[in-house]
Amino acid sequence: DVVEKTQTAIRIRTEFDGASYVAYRGFFPTDTSSIGGGIQLTEVIFSIFGLSKTDGGGSIGVIKTTQASGTDLVAADFDNMTVDNPTEGATRISIASYSTSGYNDFTLNADGRAFVNVSGTTFLGVRTNEDMTDTTPAGTADDTRCSSSDEAGTTQDPKLVVTIATGAFIFNIL
Repeated sequence: DVVEKTQTAIRIRTEFDGASYVAYRGFFPTDTSSIGGGIQLTEVIFSIFGLSKTDGGGSIGVIKTTQASGTDLVAADFDNMTVDNPTEGATRISIASYSTSGYNDFTLNADGRAFVNVSGTTFLGVRTNEDMTDTTPAGTADDTRCSSSDEAGTTQDPKLVVTIATGAFIFNIL
């Protein structure tokens, strides 16, 4: 497992070349502690700014990750999650419809809203459907890239918009 840190792009990919299986997973920790306990989340939208794609007919989805730190990613975090058939936090986005010049919005469902830690760090991840279901990709790789928070400026940063009964919080991803 290889950890790519401080990159301006995050890659989410699966590929099978006949001999080996390759998977890239995106990790998006966010400090959501300022929401505070006892708050009802009415809507949560997680957005990633698309840069490129190769469509092998698949999709990408949002899951909860459980890496050890909200500020550092290590190789052991790659499998530190529900690997096969994890609970998904939103409807998947097909790679065919994935924007490479704007935001791709995941509106979190009830499970996804439960991923939000209102008194700490929220750990979201993005994986391809083949990676989540442990299915060997057929033919062309499914590959997407999105901006990371290390991209210059903030106009393409991943973001988490949390709406509560009395307003909204907007978080830039760490």
